[in-house]
Amino acid sequence: MKKTILLVEDNERLRKNMLFMLNRQDFNAIGAVNGKEALALVKEHKPDLIVSDIMMPDMDGHALLTALRAMETMLSIPIIFLTAKGSTNDIRIGMLLGADDYLVKPVDLEELVKVINTRLEKHKRQQQNLTAQTESVQRHLMAVLPHELRTPLSGIIGAATLIQSDIANLSKAEIIELNECILISAHRLARITENFLLYGKVRMRLDKSDFVPIVTEMPLANAESLLREVAESVAGGVSRIHDIEISLQDAALRAEQVHVERAVSEICLNALMFSPMQTKVLVASRILDGLYVVDITNLGRGMTEEQIHIVKQPLATFVQFDRGYFEQQGTGLGLTLTRCILALYGGYFDIVSDTTQTTVSIGFPLYEA
Repeated sequence: MKKTILLVEDNERLRKNMLFMLNRQDFNAIGAVNGKEALALVKEHKPDLIVSDIMMPDMDGHALLTALRAMETMLSIPIIFLTAKGSTNDIRIGMLLGADDYLVKPVDLEELVKVINTRLEKHKRQQQNLTAQTESVQRHLMAVLPHELRTPLSGIIGAATLIQSDIANLSKAEIIELNECILISAHRLARITENFLLYGKVRMRLDKSDFVPIVTEMPLANAESLLREVAESVAGGVSRIHDIEISLQDAALRAEQVHVERAVSEICLNALMFSPMQTKVLVASRILDGLYVVDITNLGRGMTEEQIHIVKQPLATFVQFDRGYFEQQGTGLGLTLTRCILALYGGYFDIVSDTTQTTVSIGFPLYEA
């Protein structure tokens, strides 16, 4: 079946020449003179890819891309921009908005065909990869989730039943201890539930956008105080507030607060859970290529090169290592959720580890007014 290519170009001669060439290459090529006309054609024809000039009357290429990314059915469509030579600012804006590629005018028609075919093939592979990952997630959930939900529920039901059945004979200290068990189990159950709900939302946004980074308009200010509060809260929750050492810079981020909080929270929790009590967990920040990178280092069990390689694969799903040996609890979702959140913003992820310490680095784009 022929792939439909929408060409948006206000230069009539160039548009006709390019449409003729694309149709000869066995594409179903249709043309529009500006962004407004293109939007009407998009709804009618649902193209497989769009090639668009940037500088056009009525609605330029950037405005067209913004409008397309707001349409659920067009979130994943590949878009190639045509730009004048030397217009680096146009290229930068386009990439931030989610353009897939660009070509500099005058356009070499053979090169355009190669770029179109490359982008269509990449889009096909991404869709296949998403399907495979979804199946992997479903298999893991069926195997692990029942146990992870039953464990805290059993703790809640058991402690509450004991209080109810023998409250007359329990001391105040025993009731306090049982209540503490209920609270710990309830918090664990709440975290599992919240992670799965957030994962579902983030994954849906990734699937719809075809992994094109989103761009938030409102800055997330006061990163230093926000992340300090997150790290201290996580450390306090596992009774290790004195083990956390924080050194953060302040900045404004281009990301949603709930996503930044959860990503940092999950990495901090892993660092604290898999390192010995009374050893330091360091939380520091740095600026790297327009990203606010948070490095979280723990002095606990290291990771092998093979394990790091697996985790650093594109959105590795639900990875847990040595679960039986170390008896670690959890769904393995925390790291995957963090990776998905970072993918949502085109963020940064890295792991460096040896036998004595592990550093996980995550980065979000800085907000530049």
